[in-house]
Formats: sequence, structure tokens, C-alpha cells
Amino acid sequence: MLNTIFNSNILTISTGQDSTFLLFFFLTLQYIQIEKKINKIKLLYCHHLWQTNNISSYWQIIKLAFTFNIYFCINYNCNSLNKQNETNARYWRLQCLNRYGNLLFQKQKRSIHILQGHTSSDVIETILFNILRGTSLHKINNLKKKRNEFENENPLFPSFFFKYPTKTPPQHFKDLKKNKILYLKSNNLFFLNKRKKDLLLFSLKYGKLKNYILIRPFIFLEIYRKDISFLKKNYNLPLIYDKSNKNIFFSRNKIRIYILPLLYILFHRKIEIKLFNLFKNS
Repeated sequence: MLNTIFNSNILTISTGQDSTFLLFFFLTLQYIQIEKKINKIKLLYCHHLWQTNNISSYWQIIKLAFTFNIYFCINYNCNSLNKQNETNARYWRLQCLNRYGNLLFQKQKRSIHILQGHTSSDVIETILFNILRGTSLHKINNLKKKRNEFENENPLFPSFFFKYPTKTPPQHFKDLKKNKILYLKSNNLFFLNKRKKDLLLFSLKYGKLKNYILIRPFIFLEIYRKDISFLKKNYNLPLIYDKSNKNIFFSRNKIRIYILPLLYILFHRKIEIKLFNLFKNS
């Protein structure tokens, strides 16, 4: 697992305790393993713009990136200002990760490893959430320690920006589909030559599934949210509290605020560990 972490290219961060602790965890490993070659990590932050009192949270990312000399990318979702939806938000974050990973892959020409700060507590919440929504048993847990990701549809920009040319002759559609090239919508005709050198506009091939690997080290190490909460208080980590985590409009927050504490009180003090071991061994 350590070798996989060292080979990581992107770390998704949200200024919350889990992802911020993951950043310091990675930097600590980087400091300890001085002789070992470790990739230069890049931060990816997705801002939903849902809260006016948290509008400048991106500044925390800039300070962290400047302090530790780390490259960073910040995404804003202006389309979700009036649409606070968990599913749409997750899909948009995956699109951002997909787009950034594609650009990085085209530059490095090797697999992109992406670190995420999900904990074992997130696994339990996800499983309970999927049970309540009636998900089938073989898809009940979509938070794995390590998984391949992304069937790419529009790796660089939203679908309305890049489109196939409307007047392309039918015989060239096979070439377009085979080479998986995106073109800017235009009234002019674009043709592929045999050497594929005379492309008039920027193009990008789709990434393959094997090129993207999501890594969640805290799930592998079986670290829970309470463990990170204890450590962040001891080390006084720089965090920005997200009030949307207390908003019961979101189903996952209801599980976190009401259901899990109730199970903790009524059944077992180590209910999280018991549930995680149950789902892990099943």
C-alpha cells in the first residue's frame, strides 16, 4: 500500500478533516522516505458554492499549496447554486477528476493514481445508505480500498462544448468512433488522414479504465472518523468546517447524525467496527 501511495499523482481535498489529514499523512511519509523516489502530488479541490459563509474556503487550499510547494487545481460548479443534490454533486466531482486526470495522463503517459480521504466510517454510511435506497447486494458497497474508475465520455469539457461535426459524411463516422476523437462543432468538414497529423483542432483520445486507479488508504488501514478527529485535535490541523455536514436535507447526514449514534447507544459502543468487519468479511 505504501508503494501505491508513493506513486500517487492526485490528492482530492475538501479542507475537511479527512482529506486534510490525508495530505499531512502523505507529506509525513514523503519526509520519512527521503531516499525513496516519491511522485510530486497535485491537489484537486471541487467547490460547490452552496454556502455563502464558506465561499472563500478555496483560500485554505492556496495557503496549503503555497506552504508545501504543491501544484493545485480548483473547480467551481456554478450550475449547482440552486440544485443541492448529492447524486449530481458526486457526478460533477467525478467529471472534474476525470478531466484533470486525463490532462495529467496525456502529459505523463502512464497510469494515474488518485488518493481520496474516505474512512471506514464512510464505508458504513455508504452501505447503510444503499440498503435504505434498495440497492442490490452485489453493489451495496461502492467504496473500495482500491478500484479502477471512469468510463470516459467527455474528458476535457462538458458535452455541449465538444461535439462531432454535423455534416460529416457517413463513411467517416467509423473513423471518428474508432479513434475516439472529439471535435469542436463546426459547419466545416473535418477529415482524418492516414498519418493522423493534419488535425485542425485540439483532440484527445479517451482514457482507458486501467489508466485511473482510486486509492483510499484509510479504508485499507481501517481508520475511522473518530480516529482522525482525535489526531487532528492533537496536531491542531488547519481545517475549515463545512456546515453542510450538519444539514439533514442530505440523506447521508441523517445516517451520520441520527442512525449511527442511536446504534451506538442502544447496541454496542464499537458498533462501527462490528459493522465494518461484518461487511468486510461478507
